[in-house]
Amino acid sequence: GSTFDDVAKEGYFPQAVLEPVTREPRVRSMNETCGISTRFEAPHEIGGYLSVAVGDTVQLLHPMEKPYSWAYAKRVSEGGEFGQDDLDVGWVPEAVLCDLDAHPAG
Repeated sequence: GSTFDDVAKEGYFPQAVLEPVTREPRVRSMNETCGISTRFEAPHEIGGYLSVAVGDTVQLLHPMEKPYSWAYAKRVSEGGEFGQDDLDVGWVPEAVLCDLDAHPAG
């Protein structure tokens, strides 16, 4: 695929995880701590993504850029569905992030 702002710039994205947008993406701040509203399982065929589940808490490690689709984060909660994974940092879709006060029970 190519990026929306520069069709000459091509790259890979895991198409199997694409779903209809339920809300507009929003910018979040570096070091912000967020809950997870929806499960996301990282694609097995490519590295760099972080699997997260409802009940997890993550901290954003990198400033987000438009269109605010992906956030680079570190899992800071313990346990949970993916708590035993070796990888605790990686890219997660912004769509699965939620404010901590809106954090669903896991």
